[in-house]
Amino acid sequence: SKTAVDAIIASGDDANFNIAITTTGDVDLDLTLSDPLGDANCVNNAPTSLLAGADTSYSCTSSSVTADFSNLITVTGSFTRSNLSLDTVEASDSADITLAQTGLIITKTLSSPFVIKGDNALFNVALQNTGNVALTLDVDNPSSMDCETQAPTTLSANSSTSYSCQQNNVTAAYTSIITGSGTFLSPQGTLVSAAD
Repeated sequence: SKTAVDAIIASGDDANFNIAITTTGDVDLDLTLSDPLGDANCVNNAPTSLLAGADTSYSCTSSSVTADFSNLITVTGSFTRSNLSLDTVEASDSADITLAQTGLIITKTLSSPFVIKGDNALFNVALQNTGNVALTLDVDNPSSMDCETQAPTTLSANSSTSYSCQQNNVTAAYTSIITGSGTFLSPQGTLVSAAD
């Protein structure tokens, strides 16, 4: 079996895999591995033989990944019978790697088109994460600080949320501009961001 240590990584990060091999038969096997999309270490780190009923595991890496891919590994085991005929068995497994994609949409609307002088301005703020990773959020709205303090600090992948906020005692017309940014820190420490 082949599993990705982290299925979602940032572009340029390494893809790390764990590979486990088990023999289920009653003969020792000579092993040959094929891993066309993996780095050489995914083959070179593999054992060349395995005893009957035994299992082993190892790790390998594909370096500096810049695109999504499905990494297939194939293990061929062979043994020679007493009559010198060669028998082989084969097993395959794959692990998918996906690059982190970030996207953030922020929308702010006024609950009422007009506000009487001295009244409070009530706002609705909607946040949508269009990416495939959870985001740590930073919302900036200096003209309506309540819209900053009421904002969530995280937003799950492919999800949305909304909240209400207000500016108290409005005495003059003004434009309230809200901006937001979201960041994802990959397991290897690479920062991916989105803003609106």
